[in-house]
Amino acid sequence: MIVYYSDKQIAAILGVSRDTVWRWAREKNFPQPYKISERCTRWRSDEIENWIASRANN
Repeated sequence: MIVYYSDKQIAAILGVSRDTVWRWAREKNFPQPYKISERCTRWRSDEIENWIASRANN
């Protein structure tokens, strides 16, 4: 099952600030978010988990 994370949830999981999550996304160093509605942007959990796993292997 795919869950969608907010920037706040991702920041808490990774131990970084929300600004860092958005900066990584802007710099294309992080999975790109999905615009759910005009004021709601989320990241897919599977993409975040894959990104974390790829970083752990480096």
